[in-house]
Amino acid sequence: MEHTEKEIALAHKIHRLQEEIEGLKYQIIILNSKIQIQRGNEIQLKALIGHQNLHINNIEQTQNNIIDI
Repeated sequence: MEHTEKEIALAHKIHRLQEEIEGLKYQIIILNSKIQIQRGNEIQLKALIGHQNLHINNIEQTQNNIIDI
């Protein structure tokens, strides 16, 4: 059974769309990975800020405990 030109053209179009869908799936995977990296960076920065705030509080408490002579 031979296929008509329309059937062949449709098959090619379907194949191209399937390839495009696969490409979009990979782009989604990459973007999700980038989001996870950004979330990790955000958590690290928040932890660093918290650590620095503790350090600042310790310095302020030490200064408050110094008695002027």
